[in-house]
Amino acid sequence: MAKLVTGWWRTIGAGLLGGAIAGVLVLGPGLRLAMRTVAILDPRRVEFTVEGTFFIVVFIGVILGGVVGVLAALLRKGLGWSGPIMAGVMTIALIGLLLLDTGLRSEFVTLGAGPWLNIPMFTAVIFGYGMFANRLIDRFGKKRSLVDAEKWVEVPT
Repeated sequence: MAKLVTGWWRTIGAGLLGGAIAGVLVLGPGLRLAMRTVAILDPRRVEFTVEGTFFIVVFIGVILGGVVGVLAALLRKGLGWSGPIMAGVMTIALIGLLLLDTGLRSEFVTLGAGPWLNIPMFTAVIFGYGMFANRLIDRFGKKRSLVDAEKWVEVPT
């Protein structure tokens, strides 16, 4: 617990920034590309709108990406997990959330090429987001701690 308290705001900031950047660069566009692939492979006509794309990239990418980034940063700091392990945990959690919704679960099974392509495709996008977000969280956390390490501290003797 003491590991979590030290640098609390720095951890939250690194998680929010890393998660949001990875969300807008990887998660939002990657999910939209995966949805487009599903639509191309589906024999029915599926329509895509600008509003839907904006919602996916902004809401899912930035907001969900930032929230998941903060949770990942706090879990990593509190439990001492590495980036790849945390990316795997993030992937399992987000895919689990997608599959909990009965509407989304039925779309995974019935649309496109079916669950054997849909689930791995979405899983790969989310895992890529998790790896990139954890890499950014590490980078932002190290930049902040390097600044703190350069401060002169007088040690009493």
